[in-house]
Amino acid sequence: MGSNDPPSSRGPLARTFITIYTVTFGALILASVVAALVLEYHHLQTHRSLTTLSAATDTARRMRVGIDTQFGLLVRQFDTMNPDFSNSINTIDAKLGEISASFLVLDISLDERVLVEDIRTQQSAFTIAIHRIGEALVGGERERARAGLAALEDRRMRLSRVLDELDAFHIEESVRLSTGLDRNLRLVQIAVVFAGILLAMVLFGLVRTFTRRALLPLAELENATTRIGGGDFDARVDILRDDELGRVGQAVNEMATQLEAARNELEAKVADRTQRLEELQQQLV
Repeated sequence: MGSNDPPSSRGPLARTFITIYTVTFGALILASVVAALVLEYHHLQTHRSLTTLSAATDTARRMRVGIDTQFGLLVRQFDTMNPDFSNSINTIDAKLGEISASFLVLDISLDERVLVEDIRTQQSAFTIAIHRIGEALVGGERERARAGLAALEDRRMRLSRVLDELDAFHIEESVRLSTGLDRNLRLVQIAVVFAGILLAMVLFGLVRTFTRRALLPLAELENATTRIGGGDFDARVDILRDDELGRVGQAVNEMATQLEAARNELEAKVADRTQRLEELQQQLV
């Protein structure tokens, strides 16, 4: 069966607007996804760094506790001789070796590694000095042991300062990570806002352009139909477009042509009848 229904496909103007909206919406989605991925990346990087920093800080604390425990055992040895003193010191020394080794496994910076190596070297010398002082006590050389204890206290203070420097490094790194995270978040926020403003400006410009493109033919259609309504059947719509407005303009032009033809035909009929009436009047006279 035949049908006079208009084609279901949309005109170029409608397709253009649909394309603009689709592209703009897709760009907004893409910008959101990119922003989310950037935020997630920085979050993971910061989380990994903070986890490493937390482990390094805890390891440094355990090293400090182990060194202080060794020194405390030695001080108590002056008051009460413990026959298991040497084994206790060796056990703590082995633990400290494991702690320092686990420290170096972490993903730490070169400067931090230098500090850890310095601590390991000083800690080994510290343990050796404790053993010597313990041997002096066992041998009854308390004066030499006390002199060694005073020197060991100085060594412990130097080791404590290196550990303090390591703690300060960790604090500085924590501040740097927090500052970097805040800066990255601000940059992402600025980028998202800028992208949104840019997309809005582009969308506004496109909508304005295509709105004007749609309104100008409408104004021409209005002018032509007004002239035709006033009897000016020579008026035509100059719209060369293959869309809804183009088809309306073509229909208006066809209507004007038909009206002009009907008028000409009517005028011809009137002229013909007028002429026939004149001829009749002449015959009657």
